Amino acid sequence: MDENIESHSLSILLHFLSPSSTWLSMHCSEARLDTIEAQRSTDMSHDQRRQRSFLMKMINKGACMISSRGLPQGPQLMEDTETVPKFLTNLKLSDLNNRPGEDVLMNPEIFSAMRGGNIDFLKKMKTNETTPMACLKNNKGDSILHIASSWGHLELVKGIISECPSLLLEKNSKYQLPLHVAAGAGYSAIVKVLVESLTYFSAGLHEEDKANLNLYVMKDINGDTALHLALKDLHKKTEVRMYHNRIRLLIFMTHLMNKKVIISSPDTSIRQMELAAYLVKANQQASFLENKDGVSPLYMAVEAGNVSLVNAMLNLPGNNVQGKTFDLASILEGRKSLVHAALKAKNTDVLDVILNKYPSLVNERDEERRTCLSVGASVGFYKGIYKLLVLSTPPNVYECDGDDNDGSFAIHMAVEKGHMDIVKELLKRCPDAIYLLNEQGQNILHIAAKRGKAESFLLGYVRKLDTKNHLIEEQDVDGNTPLHLATIHWRPRRMDASKKHYA
Repeated sequence: MDENIESHSLSILLHFLSPSSTWLSMHCSEARLDTIEAQRSTDMSHDQRRQRSFLMKMINKGACMISSRGLPQGPQLMEDTETVPKFLTNLKLSDLNNRPGEDVLMNPEIFSAMRGGNIDFLKKMKTNETTPMACLKNNKGDSILHIASSWGHLELVKGIISECPSLLLEKNSKYQLPLHVAAGAGYSAIVKVLVESLTYFSAGLHEEDKANLNLYVMKDINGDTALHLALKDLHKKTEVRMYHNRIRLLIFMTHLMNKKVIISSPDTSIRQMELAAYLVKANQQASFLENKDGVSPLYMAVEAGNVSLVNAMLNLPGNNVQGKTFDLASILEGRKSLVHAALKAKNTDVLDVILNKYPSLVNERDEERRTCLSVGASVGFYKGIYKLLVLSTPPNVYECDGDDNDGSFAIHMAVEKGHMDIVKELLKRCPDAIYLLNEQGQNILHIAAKRGKAESFLLGYVRKLDTKNHLIEEQDVDGNTPLHLATIHWRPRRMDASKKHYA
């Protein structure tokens, strides 16, 4: 009994300590007075008032074409009307075009009500015949649907869509749709409602017309889709979460030493991953689109180390055909160095998924022209290096980094960072790699002497392979031997060890 109470208390404590707490992030990021934001006296510019999204124009054109074809425009769009959400049952396709007029700056009372999730106020707004609520915008171009979505007010969102479905297509000053806003805020329930709405309206359309309602590929001012925003900074949050979890475990370790208590820590990152998976299921194409930083949601998912999400993104129709693999390079925008990202994340499961589906990616180089082996050796990911060596031994071992990376090889990077287990594995498979030189004419002993990362065992291990002392006596382009560099960088212990091993 006491153990159960203790476990429940610890779970509650961990929830509020969680670095990814939704409550904490929401209140920290939105700690502004409503009246300051809503009561700005500056009128909306002429351009902003006249702004219409390109998507709205396409929908207007598409709706006319659909109407002329005699296609159904009401609830019949969905084959099974029993599955239509209640808030959508009275809507028809033409309602998407029902944009009653120019933008009107909303007053502080409306803004506060929307932020507060006041659904009764929405009913009051319906009776206002002077200003249609679909025209209301704040100074950032947010509609009432943007505001309700950003604050996670589910019932209010449903009510707004039921009254003003055209707001599904409205963009704010950042070119973000309500779908962007909800995904970025991490509100999965809101995203599902928005997706349901889009699915309802597009269900009976021809493929060419469905493209006009594909909001999943629409990009904001930074080139981000809704899927990008759902995954934004997730890999960083994952690292922070892992660090905080270790701290918490240390705090409670003594207390829990002799008790069978399970600590459960609610994790916002898990919820974000579920949200992202839902968006991938709705539209897989968005997984491969780059933003202005040249990063795709697929690349972000690999960085975050989520194997199920990466699997879902890579589960392309062409891959289901026996003996055929879809050409990922033809559709993936931006950074294509997925193996490099998996190595940096030190995630063997994600690495397996990528290499099993697209083994040729082992030969890709990143934006700095570094090889996969070089990156894996640099971060010290032994398991990843082992897998790469199984696939690419020996060619990639003898490929150096390009551009501004001084022509270093994977073994040089491992020595520089002090990852001796990787050095041994590389030499075990490719003994001749011990003689590789970078552009400065330096071998692994030069680098060890310069960086001071090598342990004494490296010198002994090298001597077994280099029986004629070529490495210790070899000069770089400046005429320096490893002993010279050890002296220059004042590493007396390295000097003594070198003299002892090569005496």
